[in-house]
Amino acid sequence: MRRCVVVANQTLGGLALVTAIRQRLAEGPHSFYVVVPATPSAFLRWELQAQAAGGDPIPDTQGREYAVRRLDTELSRLRSIGADADGEVGDVHPLQAISDVLDRGTFDEIIISTLPQGISRWLKMDLPDRVARRFDLPVTHIVGPAGDEDMLMEQVVLAFGQYTGPMSGVKSTERRGLNELIVLTENDERYRLTIEALGPQS
Repeated sequence: MRRCVVVANQTLGGLALVTAIRQRLAEGPHSFYVVVPATPSAFLRWELQAQAAGGDPIPDTQGREYAVRRLDTELSRLRSIGADADGEVGDVHPLQAISDVLDRGTFDEIIISTLPQGISRWLKMDLPDRVARRFDLPVTHIVGPAGDEDMLMEQVVLAFGQYTGPMSGVKSTERRGLNELIVLTENDERYRLTIEALGPQS
């Protein structure tokens, strides 16, 4: 069985990453160890940066708790598609988080999932290339949007399936773009579900 380290945070739950996992499962037995670096939460990052100039560091408990929730959700999702999956919340620095895992076990591939160029902090630090230079393992770089977008769509489908008659018994969904799903019910009826952001309620 081939063993893969999956390194991701904001893109967890995204279709690009799930597709890569499914492709490997189709090739043969794989296990996946998901590492979620404890990236500082957005609303605390300014405070951490300010204190880095000389103040005392503060524990970013919110950022770590967020990473734990994302990890638990991702492990459940991967297991639901038949993947042998485990993982941990790692060091705030992704390169160190990867190193910590590789020091404790043997793996065949490192999969790094990032946001697109221009908004990815990991790409700004050249993480995929740095990992490839440091570790003697194949590195696969996957780019996708924040997985929360995918999870939001899933939650909407579940809500429709729970509260409306025709949509009850959702059998499967197919993602079409960032805000559209094709939904197939257990009665083999197809629906197109779209989401429009209307902004704050006045």
